[in-house]
Amino acid sequence: MSSQAHFAVLDSTMSQLNRTKEMIPSGMQNTIEVALDLVEYDGKSEQLKEMENTMLEMIALERSLDQFKQAVDTVRQQVSSDSKIGYSEVSVIKMLESTVKELEAEGNKTPLEEHDHYQEMQKQIWQVQNPGSVYQPSQSETELEDSQEFVMTQMEVSLKCPITQSEMTEPMKNKHCGHSYEKAAISNYIRTSRRKVMCPVCGCGNQNPLKMEDLNEDKELRLMIQRKNRHRVP
Repeated sequence: MSSQAHFAVLDSTMSQLNRTKEMIPSGMQNTIEVALDLVEYDGKSEQLKEMENTMLEMIALERSLDQFKQAVDTVRQQVSSDSKIGYSEVSVIKMLESTVKELEAEGNKTPLEEHDHYQEMQKQIWQVQNPGSVYQPSQSETELEDSQEFVMTQMEVSLKCPITQSEMTEPMKNKHCGHSYEKAAISNYIRTSRRKVMCPVCGCGNQNPLKMEDLNEDKELRLMIQRKNRHRVP
């Protein structure tokens, strides 16, 4: 039997698994949203824990699918390169099982909690619970980030525009320094200034002249503001 025949059924299965994998990121994002709603409306730790476990389960599924796909590609390449050997179906299955186990042994050394979506979930939950404060990872997270040479910018999250000193509704983030401003205020500031416009935040070291094309919608900050105001007492 040819190497292509060995993988015919497997290819069909992989196509279905790939479609499943494509839905995982949106499922992770929905889990974050539900977790944030729980923090705001209820705050029960057991329900929040369920959301965290759901996130970890999706991360584990995503990892398993990636490992299986990598194993299939590895075995396919080996069988194709050694076409003269004439692998039997049983030998191909054993090779696949062995490769999957090797990838699992190596890949599963990394804790599921290191996944970007899990880290983002913890960060957003903390920010909802501590509006306007600096995000402070736990000691274990800090050690992990240091080992991965990952540096998290810890800047105070200000909900007020540095120009109007009022809470923003349409925050725009400067891609060069990360500071945000109210859209209408910064637009008028740039348009009416007769000199080269710099970031209006006191002490900002950004030396790039401020331009509208350097500003992007600050969706994360806008979401924080909306969530805070949702429960503001009239």
